[in-house]
Amino acid sequence: MPLTVSEIRHGIERELERVEKAVKYKILGRRRQGSIWRLEVDVAKGTRATTLDEALEGSAAWWPGQPPGSADVLSVDAMSSEINLRYCSADPPEVGEQVWVYPKRFLEALQKLWSNPELASQGREWLGRLESGNPAQICFSPTPEKFPWLRKAQREAYDLPAWDYSFLWGPPGTGKTTTLGTLVVSYLLQKAGSRILIISTTNVATDQALVACDKAAETLGEMALRRRMKRLGNHYVASYYENRTHLTPAMDERLLAKLSHLEANRPEPGDVEAYSNWKNAVEGLRKELKRSVADTLSGARVAALTASLACFYYAELAEHSFDLLVMDECSQIGRVCAAMLAPLAQAVLFAGDPQQLAPICQSTNPVAIRCLGTSAFLHADRTHKHTCFLDEQSRMAESICKVVSQLFYEGSLRVADKEKADRKWIAERTLARHAQLGNTNLYLHGTANEGSWSQKYRGPIRFESAEFIVNRCEELSADSMPGNIVVLTPFRAQRALIKTLLRRRCVRGIDVLTVHRAQGSERHTVFFDPVQGDSPFLSTPDAHCLVNVAISRAKARLVVCLSDGDRRNPLLARLGAFLSNGAGTRPPEGRPIENLVRLDDFPDCAVGVTIRTRSVVGKVLRIEGDDEYLIVLDQADGSEKRLSIPAIIKTYG
Repeated sequence: MPLTVSEIRHGIERELERVEKAVKYKILGRRRQGSIWRLEVDVAKGTRATTLDEALEGSAAWWPGQPPGSADVLSVDAMSSEINLRYCSADPPEVGEQVWVYPKRFLEALQKLWSNPELASQGREWLGRLESGNPAQICFSPTPEKFPWLRKAQREAYDLPAWDYSFLWGPPGTGKTTTLGTLVVSYLLQKAGSRILIISTTNVATDQALVACDKAAETLGEMALRRRMKRLGNHYVASYYENRTHLTPAMDERLLAKLSHLEANRPEPGDVEAYSNWKNAVEGLRKELKRSVADTLSGARVAALTASLACFYYAELAEHSFDLLVMDECSQIGRVCAAMLAPLAQAVLFAGDPQQLAPICQSTNPVAIRCLGTSAFLHADRTHKHTCFLDEQSRMAESICKVVSQLFYEGSLRVADKEKADRKWIAERTLARHAQLGNTNLYLHGTANEGSWSQKYRGPIRFESAEFIVNRCEELSADSMPGNIVVLTPFRAQRALIKTLLRRRCVRGIDVLTVHRAQGSERHTVFFDPVQGDSPFLSTPDAHCLVNVAISRAKARLVVCLSDGDRRNPLLARLGAFLSNGAGTRPPEGRPIENLVRLDDFPDCAVGVTIRTRSVVGKVLRIEGDDEYLIVLDQADGSEKRLSIPAIIKTYG
């Protein structure tokens, strides 16, 4: 059934009920860098249900004291568990004390838009067009002639703006952002007076998309066009704009500091007089900032900002006519947010990958999930011309690519022809022999132990796989740059354990991340440890995407740890089977069957033991048929195998 406006409003309300108003963190370390304070915080003991992430950028920070202090969250470094503060009204708390962070209430802005009858009607009409799966042709699309080096599918993407809505499906390493950059520049040069709006999920993704456009224009020597590309918002990543300062907005630092302090000292709504004065002051400052945004928009041919900021500045954006809206990383933007923003342009190009991480929805309410937990890519159709699938990638070595392609893309993803013939590219993915890992791109490590809950780390951990990973990281970092290695796990507790073990060994420079923080990155070597593969958390459709993100970060070496319990998860069982076929697989921990056959109490002694024969490695579940068969859970594919006990005795006894 199609969503109604009342259902959409209800879904947003249910999600708002679940979103925390304040997040409290314990400070582990602090240091000053110019005017910026860098706070290392204890993520495991924070009140936030999700990990430390970029969604906190732009938040207000507050801490008690005489007087209490406040600041603006400039940026978040999830790898180092750091929150970077600016506009501090006083020195931040000492180590061991706490800081409160108040996330920007973007959902309140979205709720306000859907509460407007006229805007709600437009948004629902757009959602209906998506649900019908029948886009209309609007007749203009650019040509890729100025960028002859583009791959076949990338060139085909240039036909997408001819539809009122379309989808650019870009799996890992396929050059989606580069494609968008060249397409945007071609569009602007070939359609006089045209204007394009770029919206993405995070500040980093928005920066990457805009810089890709600037680079494409730079290769053509189009400086005049480059000067009319603008980034809206004040939480951009400054390092991306080195020698590209023409892209960044001129924001009033004084107004931003005042707004930050006000938002950090928000009174309770029940204190009517104080709350009214506070609200009037905040609205006055925001009006001044919006005038700056309006001035920037008036001269821009390309404007780029985050989806959350677009909701706050909707009225200013709606005053301008845009020919094309590029919604990048749209597979992480909730459908009703996308539908509300879509009418800002004549045509919308949704870009992303529905096989990677989905929009975050904290509510378990079914309507909230339909509204905010699914993306516009729900309506993509690879059989229709309005969807372009980029099928060539240049990140992963061929054997890694085959695993990702078979598991997540129906075998459609392949190594680009150019890279197949590039000796340098191949050499970078050719491995020297390692004593434990060999020299193959794929490596499966079997673990005998399952993950278990840790009170100390407040989540699932597995010491055996953590020790294996730390040992290998220590060996590899001695031979190569530690920055080439990343360790990925779904659980914060396992991340904390591995980081602790690395620190004890004095192994530095290796990133240990939860999978959600890895999307968009790539590394030479990736270790992936699911810890508890059969947990409910890893048995959902979202977990399917999570595993894809984890293993597709690897350029040259992918190392996966799996136990018997992990293989009860069908997806991980298939992953294990693919890794076993042609991979450099270390025999899992377990006892050779010949060692058990010689014992007096065989076959009873085999029950519950992980055994290894010439053809099967797995855990013996039970004995059937009066000592006729061992029923073994095969680690390769997760299936139950029947092994003849008389045959085993004859072969090994």
